[in-house]
Amino acid sequence: MQIDKNKTLIHGIAIVLFLVISGIFFSPAFKGFVLSQGDIQSWVGMSRAILDFREAYGSEPLWTANMFGGMPAFQISMITDGNLLGYINELRNIYPRPPFYFFIMMSSFYILMLTLKVKPRLAVLGALAFAFSSFFMISLEAGHNSKIDAVSYLPAIVAGMILVIRKKYIAGSILTAVALSLQISANHFQITYYTAITLLVIGIAEMVRALKQQEQKHLLKVIGFLVVAALLAVSSNITRLWTTYTYVESTMRGENELTIEADGARNLTGQESGLDKDYITNWSLGIGETWSLLFPNAKGGPTGAIGNNEDALEEVSPRARQYVGQMNQYWGNQPFTAGPVYVGAIIVLLFLLGAFTVKHWLKWPLVVLTALSIMLAWGKNFMWFTELFIDYFPMYNKFRSVTMMLMVAEFAMPLLGVLFLKELIEKDGFWAENKKKIFIVSGVLAGIMLLFMMTPSSFFDFYANGELARFEAQKSSNPQAASQIDMMLAELEIARESIFKADLLRSFFLVLLGFVGVFLIGLKKIQPKVIVPILAAVILIDLWFVDRRYIHNEKSGRNYEKWVKKEGQRQPYKAQPYDLQILQTELQNRPEVSQEVERNMAELQQKEGNLDESDRNRVMFSTLDSMSNYRVLDLVNNTYNSSRSSYFHKTIGGYNAAKLMRYQQLIEFHMSSGGQFNRSVLNMLNTKYIIQKTQNGPSVTQNPEAIGHAWLAKNVNWVPNADEEIKALDNFNPRTDVVIDERFKDKVSQKEYSQEGTITLEQFKLNDLKYSVDLTDKSFVVFSEIFYQPGWQAYIDGEEVDHIRVNWILRGMEVPAGEHDIEFKFRPASYEVGEKVSFASSLILVLLAIGVLIKSLRGKNE
Repeated sequence: MQIDKNKTLIHGIAIVLFLVISGIFFSPAFKGFVLSQGDIQSWVGMSRAILDFREAYGSEPLWTANMFGGMPAFQISMITDGNLLGYINELRNIYPRPPFYFFIMMSSFYILMLTLKVKPRLAVLGALAFAFSSFFMISLEAGHNSKIDAVSYLPAIVAGMILVIRKKYIAGSILTAVALSLQISANHFQITYYTAITLLVIGIAEMVRALKQQEQKHLLKVIGFLVVAALLAVSSNITRLWTTYTYVESTMRGENELTIEADGARNLTGQESGLDKDYITNWSLGIGETWSLLFPNAKGGPTGAIGNNEDALEEVSPRARQYVGQMNQYWGNQPFTAGPVYVGAIIVLLFLLGAFTVKHWLKWPLVVLTALSIMLAWGKNFMWFTELFIDYFPMYNKFRSVTMMLMVAEFAMPLLGVLFLKELIEKDGFWAENKKKIFIVSGVLAGIMLLFMMTPSSFFDFYANGELARFEAQKSSNPQAASQIDMMLAELEIARESIFKADLLRSFFLVLLGFVGVFLIGLKKIQPKVIVPILAAVILIDLWFVDRRYIHNEKSGRNYEKWVKKEGQRQPYKAQPYDLQILQTELQNRPEVSQEVERNMAELQQKEGNLDESDRNRVMFSTLDSMSNYRVLDLVNNTYNSSRSSYFHKTIGGYNAAKLMRYQQLIEFHMSSGGQFNRSVLNMLNTKYIIQKTQNGPSVTQNPEAIGHAWLAKNVNWVPNADEEIKALDNFNPRTDVVIDERFKDKVSQKEYSQEGTITLEQFKLNDLKYSVDLTDKSFVVFSEIFYQPGWQAYIDGEEVDHIRVNWILRGMEVPAGEHDIEFKFRPASYEVGEKVSFASSLILVLLAIGVLIKSLRGKNE
């Protein structure tokens, strides 16, 4: 083996540097703490029953009963063992999250830089600029871990593609396949979709170049090897992709069968599938907010009171400070934001210089990608362009939060900035040839910033959408206070201008520093090996301090403000009196559950020692949950936008962005969170307890009309279509009547059935339900379980039988007279077959990667 020891040492130093920097920034992660993340707290609520099942049975349930009556667990928590590359993630047990994510981000970008023949010093600069862009920190603070995980592999995927373009077909395609497989396994398909757009733009540029140079054969090879790489990456993740594909058609992103709205009006959206356009673009970047790429507080920074920023109130009149301090410091177009997307003032300068001077073939793809990502992030503020993608780009209408597209700009801008520095350093005559352009671009950027500082109100509006209209309404309703309101508005503008100017001034000086660095490199008065590390340090310090606005290691007393002990994350919710009341009622009425609770409590105490209140409650609620099948309606804790109750109970509410379309429509038509609930629907969903607000605080009411886990229906009410089916639930008695769509007529032989007989739930497991029936005549059984055909299989006495959808959302089946065992098993082929395909594909990929690595080490390749 011929290994260049000097280069190996340099790369080793870079890797150690990435480990150290990420470790310092997230140092509490090495002391037993985890970030306090809102979405992760919600995820724990969603996934608690799944995690308990996994621990108890050592297998995947693939279904959860604790949200929205029941739903697939594919997009909540699903472990796929088939993809062997997934074991790379086990490294997180050695180097914890989130520093692991950022180490991968920096290493991935570093690999891309080396692929583009960038010297290690510059490669490190680019890696730091990419990883510490504020958008990733904001996403991390919110708990969007899978997003960060997926983004981290983007540079390596592009690196593999570039190797293929440079005729390193095998090595490049293997790198592409491995990185893409890891990205897909991160389970954030919106990021993978944006990655595909990135590769498409780069691919088009290469296609144009190849055709111009008559390299059709090479172009076909590039396409062929990349297609094979993509197929290997996809097939190694086929379990996750297949389950998601089959599931998405049944969710809010799938086809809508209804032609009416909940208020009876016709559905005039014209959208047969995918998310509603307003929902897709609800989080859209304001066009003026784009300046936050250059200076973060262009629209005030994160949502929050101005009073949190004491400096902003210094120029405000003392009599107005209290009022102004309560106002929102963010005045952008989004409903709210955790913070702006800031790529760094120096990076913006370097990107613009690169756009006007660089000759590299990647320049135009990177410029196009940056412009495209910004325009798509504008969303509803640039709607004609957004609608082109919603209407004509496959699957674009499946994703929301269009601002996420800015991650492409955060990748493209530092990349082009580094390519500019590379050509400035390495190309003879580059400075002389482009000196005028560099001065003009730098001068124009600095001049614009100066204009903004001198007369900000000439270019920017310091009020959020609708804010002035609200104040005008107040003045109209109370004319005597008009002058006072005008004064407060003027003071509010002063405070917001102060926030604006402070960050603008900061970025102005950074742009000047960046220009000085470029100027010194161009003059060759100081060696680049000195200037580049200084530039890298300045860029890191700039981004570091902005990132610390969102994630920091400061303490309040003995506790971190942004970090909690791991135990606190595992048990994020405290049982309230109403939760305990439900628990105690069930334990008193069911001695067998109480006995199981005592056994589980003793077992855990023997294993872990003394148990605190949270541990004991966890055991009790978990045991009760596994041995019962009633549901709870929580009207106290944001019924359909909180997973708190799902942590303790099986609920008809919850929180998930990918709930079943039919369940969402059931909510809209019959279970409005505004207080109008169809009692028949609640009863058929076996809603045994209702948590509601009273004058004395939250309390629990038991619903005596809850029908139970299953019952025998008498009358079949046929309906011709989805509209009539959902309307039929307005006035029906679920104890006797069952509503069935006519498309299932071949599965139902009678119009009326006997209700003589019994049905008992013998076993409740998330993926395996067992009932026993004793029927005097042929009967039609309705099960209070959510219908989901791609996976649930029904058996009578061990033989598979058909079951159908009834009452819009539930399961039902015809059962012959006599004693029978009925079983429902959740065994989606997408998982069982997918795991086998995933294992075989990932094994091939691993073997190919090992072979390429061995061949490379034995040769003279770097």
